[in-house]
Amino acid sequence: MLMRPMRPTDFSRVMRLALTGLIAASAAINSSNLVSAHEGHAALPSTGAILDGDNLLLSPAAIEAIDMQMAKVSLADLRDMLRLNARVALPWNRQAIVSTLMPGRITSVLIKPGESVRAGQKLAELESLELETLQVEMLQASEALRLSEQLLEQRRHLVEQGAITKSKLLETEAAFREKSATLGITIRKLRAVGLDQELLDKVRSTEQPIRSISITAPINGMIKHSVAREGQYVEEADGLFKIVDLSSLSLVGEVLEADVSRIKEGMPVQVTFAGQEYAGEIRHIRLRMDESKRTIGVVIPVDNRDGRLRPGMFGRMMIETGKAQETIVCPANALIETGTESYVLLRQGEGKFVRRSVQIGMRTRKHVEISTGLFPGDRVIVQGTQLLAAMFDSRGDLERDQLRDGAERKQRTAVDSSRTSTSSESEEIVLPGTVELPTHQKTYATTLIQGRIARILVEPGQQVQAGDVLAEIESLELRNLQLELLQSRAKEIFVEDTVRRLRPLAKEGITAARELWVLESELKNLRHSIESLKRKLELVGISNERIERIANQEPTDSISSDATITSLPIRAPSAGRVAEFDLVQGESVESQDKLFAIYDMSTIWVEGYVFDEDAVNVHEGQKAIVQFSAHSGLKVEGTVVRLAPALDSPERVLPVWIELRTTDQFFREGMFARVKLNTGIVGRPVAARPQDN
Repeated sequence: MLMRPMRPTDFSRVMRLALTGLIAASAAINSSNLVSAHEGHAALPSTGAILDGDNLLLSPAAIEAIDMQMAKVSLADLRDMLRLNARVALPWNRQAIVSTLMPGRITSVLIKPGESVRAGQKLAELESLELETLQVEMLQASEALRLSEQLLEQRRHLVEQGAITKSKLLETEAAFREKSATLGITIRKLRAVGLDQELLDKVRSTEQPIRSISITAPINGMIKHSVAREGQYVEEADGLFKIVDLSSLSLVGEVLEADVSRIKEGMPVQVTFAGQEYAGEIRHIRLRMDESKRTIGVVIPVDNRDGRLRPGMFGRMMIETGKAQETIVCPANALIETGTESYVLLRQGEGKFVRRSVQIGMRTRKHVEISTGLFPGDRVIVQGTQLLAAMFDSRGDLERDQLRDGAERKQRTAVDSSRTSTSSESEEIVLPGTVELPTHQKTYATTLIQGRIARILVEPGQQVQAGDVLAEIESLELRNLQLELLQSRAKEIFVEDTVRRLRPLAKEGITAARELWVLESELKNLRHSIESLKRKLELVGISNERIERIANQEPTDSISSDATITSLPIRAPSAGRVAEFDLVQGESVESQDKLFAIYDMSTIWVEGYVFDEDAVNVHEGQKAIVQFSAHSGLKVEGTVVRLAPALDSPERVLPVWIELRTTDQFFREGMFARVKLNTGIVGRPVAARPQDN
């Protein structure tokens, strides 16, 4: 005869009965006279205990056998402290990389690592062939503009006297615009690489180019390291110095996934590093899990003007996650939790106890706040609770087993009547999952041109709207595009005026039609080039309104009236929160770099994995209940919105995505989840899964 394998619940019931037997055996050894009957119930000499509903009677011998201890419920102040590891980190806005916008050779280094510097202080000198070329271009453009201005003034008088035609004046005006634009952009290129306007005016007046430019500090701080050496050739992307400002630092704590639900921004924090204590509050909770450590970082700014802290130090952090004054407090080891309720064993007299359900609030390691169910002065069991709780649980298991056995008999009867050899499908599928953002709710801010970070205008965790400026980039490539646009626009005006003048002359046969055709073709090509340049400027992030201002500005080399862009704005592609970034001021960036990530947390996905035998019962639109390792009490309803087209090998699982709509900022990418899918199928026979060879 085949025996049914022992189920987990059978094993649990056997163990609990054994525990009850242990009480009885111990009581029999220590006492021959057990407690008398109570309220009409006879004593139980075989156990030393009476269980009547939620009431429990214990003999002195049984109490001694389980070494039972009690404690008093009281009124007290309660503080819930979360303890975790912490480290000192350097904030992004307290560091900078010093580089140059043009290649060249270092002629002198004026500062050493470890020395303090001020913003604007000279760090090194650089010689560059490009610097020489730009200065010569500026002098040539300046001279050409001076000559063009003289010629323009002369021809205006000649036109007034009727000595020359107006077409000659129009031609001169177009040339003047083109040369003005060339000079203005050349000056701005030199300004961008470190020459101020006063120095440029001196070069133009003396016509003597300078040999080198100064590399200066963008912020106050200390030189952390330097790779600049005299005689060294450097490129634009090379970081020559690293400057750090240690006057303000960040303390970063690593919160375990199971504790994430207990923290929020603004909570008070105490941190200890090398015997020194620091206080602050949580400024930012990072938006993504560290999946290797299963932790989330919390960031606390701290003043460090005394210089005691150094980035890289490790210490201990305590976060005050809750505080209550004059609240009812019960020892934590008195609490018994079944998954559906919480209760204690409350003393009601000598040897008399009752199972009392309670509502709990704040928890600490040693105490728990009682919202309802107990009063100050009550005495509860704090040692031996699990052994006694097994008696109540075994009673519940017996009732549940009877109900389950009856259901199994009905199910077997139904299967026999259908004369099938297949088993019934489960109504629920339980699968593991991981939190991620929907693809359209995680966007990146990037640049299409090379440059260096001039300013960063946002902080990690900050809420932004689509189009908000996140940072600005300095770029010579940007200035070159604007120069081309201005030069092309000036030439377009000249050719357009010439075509307009020649058309009536060509109709009358006064001028050759071929000359007109060539100019019309040139005008058409110029307009194509102008539109292409405008599209390029729009693609890199310049607004249409600003592009038109650049193209239509009056020819001038005056900085104050210039409409050109000196730095490129990096804008948020969508609304959301700014995720962590590792950019710093002065850092060189390329067109393929992801500069910022923007997270929209209003909707999240949970990616789960369904085993192949259950895959046929999963479909889009199916409802699901999702729980999280980081918040055991939280249940969120979701919907299956996507199924993978094929199973993953070799695991033979089907990836599915469940969408959850929530405004809870608790969720983070990478969190573990547990998904229950209701298949909607109860008792339907299915074919057995074939066994692997």
